[in-house]
Amino acid sequence: MTADGKTGITQRLFMSLFGLIFMAAGGFFAYMILTDVWANYQTRSWTKTPCVIMESQVDVVRDGYRFRVGYQYDFNGREWASYKLNLKDDNVFSKVGEADAKARKYAPGGETWCYVNPKMPGQSILEFSSLAMGFAVLLPMIFVLIGGGVFIAAWTSSSKPERQVRSKADGGSSWKGRLGGAAFFSVFFLAGSLIGYFFFLSPWINSLTSGDWKRTECTILSSRVQTHDGDDGDTYSVDILYSYEANGRGYRSSQYSFMTGSSSGYSGKKEIVRRYPAGSQAVCYVNPDDPSEAVLSKSLGGMAWFAILPLIFMIVGGVGILYSLFGAKDKRPSYTRSRKRSQAAGFSESFKGENAGVSGGGMTILKPKYSPWFKVFGSLFAAVFWNGIVGVAVFQCVKGWMSGNGSIGFTIFISIFVLIGIAIIFGFFHAVLAAFNPKLTITLFSDFICIGDEVSFSWEFKGSASRISRFTLTLTGTEAASYRRG
Repeated sequence: MTADGKTGITQRLFMSLFGLIFMAAGGFFAYMILTDVWANYQTRSWTKTPCVIMESQVDVVRDGYRFRVGYQYDFNGREWASYKLNLKDDNVFSKVGEADAKARKYAPGGETWCYVNPKMPGQSILEFSSLAMGFAVLLPMIFVLIGGGVFIAAWTSSSKPERQVRSKADGGSSWKGRLGGAAFFSVFFLAGSLIGYFFFLSPWINSLTSGDWKRTECTILSSRVQTHDGDDGDTYSVDILYSYEANGRGYRSSQYSFMTGSSSGYSGKKEIVRRYPAGSQAVCYVNPDDPSEAVLSKSLGGMAWFAILPLIFMIVGGVGILYSLFGAKDKRPSYTRSRKRSQAAGFSESFKGENAGVSGGGMTILKPKYSPWFKVFGSLFAAVFWNGIVGVAVFQCVKGWMSGNGSIGFTIFISIFVLIGIAIIFGFFHAVLAAFNPKLTITLFSDFICIGDEVSFSWEFKGSASRISRFTLTLTGTEAASYRRG
């Protein structure tokens, strides 16, 4: 705030830039998601056409198992050929069982239906892609809403402290502020929920319900540490291909355990692969309800402990949402105000209710709910916690650029969290400076107050009060009653 009480233009410009970055980043990812969903939706209107499968096989590739298919069809009196299963270009599966299932479904010589683009007959697919990923647009839209809220608040916020004080006295935190806080913490909750479910909760459920999976002899066909090209550098996973028989039929699987996905750290995965050399015999566990699903180990391993990270995000987000919507409610009674000013370094002021007449005695010194140093250490913890997590992603991002695999999209995405981390660091330094500000002491000349009482108080500063350029004091009284029974 400037000396005259108006929001400085520098502060408005900074808030506007911050909001626009949030909106641009969220809008970019929302556009990419919606573009992909729209393209998949348009395939629903393509012409359903009979076709014949000419070739079908599964190839082992660097990132997993690619299903290759080729088919022919007649359209508008002309013969066409296509090699696309769906709109995806690679058709790479992380599990060989999924690729083998496609190979069995689309066996060479079989007849099926394909969907042909009437505007481009050479473009066709065998399957529609799911539209469920459209719900993922909710996450970047939260960034758009937060950015838009910050931008609007920068230019429409109250410019005079008196107006802000009057607004608070009339009803406490506004619903806009509560919704903004809830939207901010919902980012944490959604991110933690999605990561926690797909990478940790689902494997935990599978592990707990696999007690009746049948112990089966299997043959190791190949074993390797699989390398995945990531936007922020390579990641690795255990890839052991093995064959087994169930219900008189042969199957293949490449799933080592219920934990899926990939991560950094090559040596630990290499040690697992070493225990399963190609050509050796091993024991796997087969799902009796779906024999194509099997694992070599039902143990979740050390990766299960990483479930704590998304759980922390879920807890922080959930508590923040509840507190923003239902916490810190400020219901204040109305008072008529009469002032008695003096020319001394401090002043006394009286708040008189309609039913004045009962007065209390004694003296009460008001103390802050949280000490300045509590805020310092609290903001320090927040800065270390947030930037510690974000720092890991930044390291991977820089590593990706140094290796020539940098991603502009991921860099923009992680930059949002970096900006938040910088803001938290500034908040820490602000708390440190505030801790050395002059200390305010407020004394109430009463230790027992009833509704309608007249209450007098005085205030004074300890420290260099000359550092203060503008000072606004608001005293609020609330009533609370506790009952032991009834």
